[in-house]
Amino acid sequence: MGRLLTLLLYQACYEVGRYVSLERLVQDTSDTYYEAVQAAGIGWHTGEHDLTPWLEYLLGIVAAAYKEFESRVGVVAGRGSKREAIRQFVRQLITDEFTVADVRRAAPAASQSYISKTLATMRDEDLIGPIGAGKNARWRRLRRDF
Repeated sequence: MGRLLTLLLYQACYEVGRYVSLERLVQDTSDTYYEAVQAAGIGWHTGEHDLTPWLEYLLGIVAAAYKEFESRVGVVAGRGSKREAIRQFVRQLITDEFTVADVRRAAPAASQSYISKTLATMRDEDLIGPIGAGKNARWRRLRRDF
């Protein structure tokens, strides 16, 4: 189902399936999927069925995909977006430690000097602290409430 959905949406110029696995979203909600299919199939043989439950499920999957995509992309435009992308990356880390290379992957539009400047500002605000120095230096998030 997810693969078919991805193909059909891609053909209709909805390319979110290139970045978020619709197949995974369908698999993760398989109980809801089967409930929607069952509800939509009632009255199928007499031509009195209602596709609304399945269409609502389908739209929910597409909306969830776009929401996941948006959370992955983060802030990508506007004044201060690079700084906010860096801050958001640090704020949403699963672990408290990270490297400059991790930040670079999370905010590819930011230059090395801009990343360094932003991390220094965050250090001065007591949000993060350095672990070591030089090429292999790491950073540690000190607070999550920023």
